[in-house]
Amino acid sequence: MKKILLIILILGLAGTGYFLAKNNKTTQNIKEQKYSHENPAFSFSYTGDYKISSIADESGEAILVQSEEFQMQIYTAPFDEDIVLTEERIKQDVPDMAMENTNVFSLDDVNGVVFESEGMQNVWVVNDGFLYQISTYLNQKEEMQKILDKWEW
Repeated sequence: MKKILLIILILGLAGTGYFLAKNNKTTQNIKEQKYSHENPAFSFSYTGDYKISSIADESGEAILVQSEEFQMQIYTAPFDEDIVLTEERIKQDVPDMAMENTNVFSLDDVNGVVFESEGMQNVWVVNDGFLYQISTYLNQKEEMQKILDKWEW
């Protein structure tokens, strides 16, 4: 009886170990990739299993970075002023926008604004004649930050 229980215990532990090893998804096995956008020129590196697509409209372009667990949008539009974007300027141009937890944000040494609005984390920056409006859901802002940390102009 003790031998049977010992065999069952060993098989159970081996099966559990195999299951955990098989289903353990670590970033060590995920190769870093780089997304490059030509006009306006920017790039970022990432390690997630993302599908990246873009949709252009008459005003600009939306770049969508998506996986089953993550969604981020980068909207770019021409901007005719060479300014450091501030909370005050956004409120001047979009007075009805709710902005909470607003702070200065640096995206590859270009200052802009980070803020929360309607359940979204937003980063707005002006660089080289373009406005960048980057957003994701609040519960995904850490993943967005990992991407923005590897952003280059």
